[in-house]
Formats: sequence, structure tokens, C-alpha cells
Amino acid sequence: MSHLFCFGYGYTAGFLAQQLMKMQWKISGTYHTADRKEGFVSLFRYGDPELEHALRDASHVLVSIPPSGDDVLARYATALRSAKWVGYLSATSVYGNHEGEWVDETSLTRPAEHSGIARLRHENMWLSSGLPVHIFRLSAIYGPGRSVIEGLLGGTISPNHAQRFSSRMHVEDIAGTILASMLNPKPASIYNCADDLPCRYAEVIAYGASLLGSEAKMGPELSSVCSNAAHAHFPAPERRVSNDKIKRELGISLQYPTYKTGLQAILRAHSDSSSLSH
Repeated sequence: MSHLFCFGYGYTAGFLAQQLMKMQWKISGTYHTADRKEGFVSLFRYGDPELEHALRDASHVLVSIPPSGDDVLARYATALRSAKWVGYLSATSVYGNHEGEWVDETSLTRPAEHSGIARLRHENMWLSSGLPVHIFRLSAIYGPGRSVIEGLLGGTISPNHAQRFSSRMHVEDIAGTILASMLNPKPASIYNCADDLPCRYAEVIAYGASLLGSEAKMGPELSSVCSNAAHAHFPAPERRVSNDKIKRELGISLQYPTYKTGLQAILRAHSDSSSLSH
């Protein structure tokens, strides 16, 4: 039986697991909250002695741990040798600021912010490990429970006037991209995960508000002092992320090619659940 072990069984890994369970895969992983329960997933505390036994049994390994907590190679290098596919979830922050230009997997990586620098360092560490590593550079992740729809319904989204372009991808499409790589491994590959329509975040908020109509509740305006302080040393990074490679090499056809189709689906699910609860 194929077996996926997830270091950091969180939001994205959970959606991937749902797809794999339909294919009769075994799923296990780590989670930082000791009382986390998943009926079909075997979860371990990081560092648990039983974890290594499960890891040695895994045919595929997904690493979804922030660089600050990622000592997986140092701890488990020997146990990882049995894996025929290893995926590392990185981020498009490794590209740094490209002033709104398109970036693909061959573009210059020039991160200025700490998170991007750390991500790039860990990418290189994994790629030089000798394992069958595949790097996934994720754009902003959104999906059920984590979108502007929920934020606008709860009044937790503040107006955003930034004019910089950014990219995003629905979590189900991220999971589908990872799965496609697992079924068609090409070690040392790097894949951008983004949808077809980079845009300003203000446009995403505005579209979500238009879908919700009178139900949309905007949070308070953020202080310009706070927002400017965050970029006092470096300009806010801006880039449009190309997804051509995942389409060309992995045959990806996005379920949600733009934020508009993604938000529409999330709102439909909200409406369906609301009607069932009444």
C-alpha cells in the first residue's frame, strides 16, 4: 500500500489526504497539537519514538514545516532513505521583489525578507540531500475556511489599498498539483503553485464583497503608520507567478483557475451548509 507521511499535517496536507484516501493510500504525519484527532490519519508528536517506524514505512514524504522548525533532515535522514518521493512546501517569497513582472521557476531568486531567505536556504538544503526531492513554491493559499468570504462575513478583513500584484491558489488545486507530482516523480524539480490570474488583493476583497452583497462586513482601516513600518527597509515585494510548468510537465488543469471561480465555490458551500442547518 502506498503510504504518505506528512511532517506538519495541516491545512494543505489535509486536503491532499482527502484525495489520497479515495485511492486507498495510508496517511500518517505529525501535528503540533497533542489532542489533534483525525479518524483516517495516524498522527504523532514530533520526536515521538514511534514516528521513525512510521516514516520508514512511508513511500512518500511531504514536508510542510516552516524553516524555523525544520530539522527533519538532521533528525531523520536515515529513515527518509526509503522514500521514493519527497515533497518540500516552500513559498514564492524566495523570488523577492520583481516589481510586478512575471516569474517562473528559472527566475532569479533574490529574497530580501527573512522568510524568503530562510525558505530559499531550506530549499537548497533539501535539494542537496541526495533524496528524491520536489520543491513546491506556494503562492498565497486560500480555500474553505480561509478566504475573504469568511473574513467579510466575520468583519475581520480591513480595507487594502495596496496596488501591488500578487498570486494565489486554491488549496484543492495545490493538493492536486502535489498529487500529480507524486504520481509522476521528477526528482530535483521545482514547481510554482499559482492560479491563472495574479491581481491586487484589493480586487479579491472587492469581488468577495460583491458576491456577499449586504452580508459583507469590512473591518476597521489599518493605521498607515503600521503598514508603512513593515516596509521601512525594503519595498513591498511584487511579482506575478507563472504556472506554465505545472500545466506542461504535470498536466494540471486547474479546478479554480482564478480567485473568482474559487470564491464562488466557497460561497456556494457556505450557502448549502446554511440551508441544511435551518
